[in-house]
Amino acid sequence: MSESSYAPICSAQSWDGDPCEQPCNEDAPYPVCETHLMYGYRYVNQTFLDEETGVRDWPVREPGPVGVVYYVRVGDQVKIGTTTMALDVRFQMLPPDRHLLATEPGGRDVERIRHLQFKHLRVVHNREWFRAGPDLWDHVRDLRERHGDPTSDPRVANRG
Repeated sequence: MSESSYAPICSAQSWDGDPCEQPCNEDAPYPVCETHLMYGYRYVNQTFLDEETGVRDWPVREPGPVGVVYYVRVGDQVKIGTTTMALDVRFQMLPPDRHLLATEPGGRDVERIRHLQFKHLRVVHNREWFRAGPDLWDHVRDLRERHGDPTSDPRVANRG
């Protein structure tokens, strides 16, 4: 897919659960549109900015390990999960007829965004398994273009 033919769509949603569907800001750290970036900016400034001093009072958070979000097909479903362990170790914990489709850098925050982005495909009562709809396949293709084929590593080669 060429860059000119594909514009990522904002992963944010309205309070009633409708997707935003506006194009993403290309410079945004997450797949959100200009409007949702501004909502986030205003929220951060209202929540963490001391008006008298102008100093941000950020919550202290210990840095965690860098993770990876993975997409694995088992049968006609796709699991979107995350791990901080070696991918080949996590891959061995999945069903034997698994097929690693794609990976992207990120932890639970990116995984949560993807779960929201594809919530319309979620398998009933299961938070990490999704039906393989056309938009999910498009996303997988985009990830493979950006990050390469994850199965080129023989430790996580597809089986089954």
